[in-house]
Amino acid sequence: MPRPDDFGMSAVRTLARVADPAPAREHSVFWGHWLQEMGEAPPALVARTPGGTAAAEPDPSDETCTHAFVGYGGVRIGARLQLPPDGAPIRGGIVSTHGYGVSKPIADRDALFAPVAARGIAVLNIRVRGFAGSRLDTGDWQTPTEPGLGWITRGLDNPDPASEGTMRWSYAQGVADVFQACRAMRAWLGEHANGAPLPLDLHGESFGGGLAVPAAAKLEGRGAERARIARLVIALPTMGDWPWRHDHPIQDGSGAEIARLIERRPERADLIRLRLRLFDSVVHAGRIRCPVLCKLAERDEIVPAPSAAAVFNALRVDPGMKWRFVVPCGHAEAGLANARRHLEFERCMTDFLDPTRTPEAAMRSWADRLHVEAESAPPAPDAETGSLFGDDAESTDELESLIVERYARTGRTLDDLPYTADYEQLWSSLAKATNMGRKELFRKLHNMRKAGKMPRLGRAPGSPPAIDAGEEALLAALVTESLGSLGQRDRLPYSDAFDSILERFCAQTGRALSAHDVWRLIAKLAK
Repeated sequence: MPRPDDFGMSAVRTLARVADPAPAREHSVFWGHWLQEMGEAPPALVARTPGGTAAAEPDPSDETCTHAFVGYGGVRIGARLQLPPDGAPIRGGIVSTHGYGVSKPIADRDALFAPVAARGIAVLNIRVRGFAGSRLDTGDWQTPTEPGLGWITRGLDNPDPASEGTMRWSYAQGVADVFQACRAMRAWLGEHANGAPLPLDLHGESFGGGLAVPAAAKLEGRGAERARIARLVIALPTMGDWPWRHDHPIQDGSGAEIARLIERRPERADLIRLRLRLFDSVVHAGRIRCPVLCKLAERDEIVPAPSAAAVFNALRVDPGMKWRFVVPCGHAEAGLANARRHLEFERCMTDFLDPTRTPEAAMRSWADRLHVEAESAPPAPDAETGSLFGDDAESTDELESLIVERYARTGRTLDDLPYTADYEQLWSSLAKATNMGRKELFRKLHNMRKAGKMPRLGRAPGSPPAIDAGEEALLAALVTESLGSLGQRDRLPYSDAFDSILERFCAQTGRALSAHDVWRLIAKLAK
């Protein structure tokens, strides 16, 4: 069997792919509306029983779904709850999504998660609306509406020009199903916690990974009532890096269906691309801060390997808290060695999710097994490894020289750099050498500038957007409320405080400004 397409890129370039993280201009307005649609109270997880009604009614499309909850729009979402064996104590929970071509009963996933459940984790496998197990209120959404178009194109084929109209799209509703499943599972765990709050994790592979990323991003920092994720596992995550994907069409999978839709509806192409950008996994990865384990492939043409890597590289997680597990080929049947790597990832995932160990401790024994070239035996459960960067750590002077050299390549002033693809590229190229997150690297750059160590790169290539006096006063008030004074504004980039200011400013003004636009406005205010 021929190997999957590499899109003309080496494995190193594939795994290093960095995409533009800038959101669509409608991003804040739409997602504010989306969160309002989710409601204040979490849905309840209910056992399905013979003769049951409402959420308890069995779904004949997959009777192995043991539970359900009422999701967005009153749609009943089927799920299967798998408990730790033999009455073992529950130490945490996990919600898992599914792939795009799923056809087997949901009970078949019990075997995959049995080792996870054995660690004391209650597992909730869900089926998003329109898939078997969640068809009571929607019918079968997997059956194509027209040849070559499937589940992913429902509601995208005739998009509403208003951003709120994106809620008609199946994928927007599917992300809502994952979001609400996490809230339902959080509430269920609260009833079984015996006084102590239990961690909640999230898992998704391929299509499921695409669903998991925006759901996790919207749960981040929202508190217990919104069910913040403790650990995230994504594998070959799709629905990311759409600007690149539009230029690299594929022949199969959900991405191919979207490409066919754009080809058949050229008059709606721009609007369809805007909707895709609202849910781009690269954009949402920047809001995730929990520990992450991610499976990536060197080659994959169902979920193009470079686009999946771009999702991982966009995660706003410190380098020491995210791990990349590499397989040779993603969705293709590519021989025994490749199959072994995928099975090995499942063992790695089980260790990563172990609630009795920190993610760092769990992953130490896997440090030598995360890359394809490693051919040693699987790790011992408690094996110790060396330091993250070994003995090759560079001196402060060497690091600062490297930072200056990489910064100069961007060609951007420091005030113009945050929340751009150039900053993502800069951070990605320095993350391993500095062991810094995005926020920490910007603070380093700022401090080096104050010390006179940074080159002057001239004027910014553009100007911040025009706002009126009232909007300027509002923005100044939001910054002062958060930091105490405008003079502290350089603490904002890549912080929760900035995210809050961005959302509140756009919500109160009705403007759909990007993070970069709002940062430029704040930088201008402080001068």
